[in-house]
Amino acid sequence: MKQEIIIGFNEKDQRLDKFLRKVFKDVELSLIFRDIRKGNIKVNGKKSSVDYKLKENDVLRIFGYHYDLKGKNQEKYEIDKNYNYLKPKICFEDSNILVAIKDIDTLVHSNGDEEVIDLTKNVRIYLSKKGDYVPEKNLTFSPSPVNRLDRNTYGLVMFGKNNISLNELNSVIRERKVSKYYRALVEGKIKNGVYKAYIKKDHKLNKSVVSNKKDDESKEIQMEINMLDTNGVVSLVEIKLITGRSHQIRSHFKFLGNPIIGDLKYGNKELRNYFFNKYGVENQLLFAYKLVFNGIDENMSINYLNNKVIVMPFPSRFKRIMKQEFKITV
Repeated sequence: MKQEIIIGFNEKDQRLDKFLRKVFKDVELSLIFRDIRKGNIKVNGKKSSVDYKLKENDVLRIFGYHYDLKGKNQEKYEIDKNYNYLKPKICFEDSNILVAIKDIDTLVHSNGDEEVIDLTKNVRIYLSKKGDYVPEKNLTFSPSPVNRLDRNTYGLVMFGKNNISLNELNSVIRERKVSKYYRALVEGKIKNGVYKAYIKKDHKLNKSVVSNKKDDESKEIQMEINMLDTNGVVSLVEIKLITGRSHQIRSHFKFLGNPIIGDLKYGNKELRNYFFNKYGVENQLLFAYKLVFNGIDENMSINYLNNKVIVMPFPSRFKRIMKQEFKITV
């Protein structure tokens, strides 16, 4: 059985063996190596090496019954006709990146529960409807997020729209060239400054635990806090995230004695009840509101984002609380 694959923009620059492994996950790598060496897999009609870097418009001809392309480009991205698509709220978009606003009670990635809103799936459908993403032509790529937010944290999530920008975004995040800012309402007052500690997961309680002491299971966390306003009971703070661990902000504020208002897992029950009864708050009053790009390598395709600031508007409930608790209009 002979099959043919034409390499597109989002498949280029991958090693031949790694590309084939992604497409044919059920085929052993040793068999892929053997077929490349024997010429059962050819590039542009010629034998190739396993480490050959694919180029756009390369033609792969593949011989062998164990390589079955049928359905490969549909099974991963096929849209369930019964799926309740919700057009994502877009804060910024160009040809390389998309920044969406994730709502409360929305997952960045599906957990398999069809009742829960899946932001990534909605973004892919949105881009497919626009014609910016054609699943049938992308065997190993799909637009994907490069940062995560908890299910009930509101805010900005970045997506790479093509393979190059996705890899570059992941790289600049690892190198901390994208600063992520949050705003939150917390209990009490807190001093401005950079706060460091250590975090680890308590699997029995399904919580993150923060301590000043490092052990074999813990990882260092850091955040910079700036208190913007206070009424003595609660304070509005801005947080610059320096490290990004699961539940880091929420558990760190609890450790500092300033839990985030409305937080069901780490918050103060009495204050949570007050804000629920007065404002209907059911989740943590925390949102990821700003991204600042700085220091991106000039050789990257996304270097035009240097000094770019992306800011989302305040959530309406946050505005109402700000006005009534702090007499501030935003």
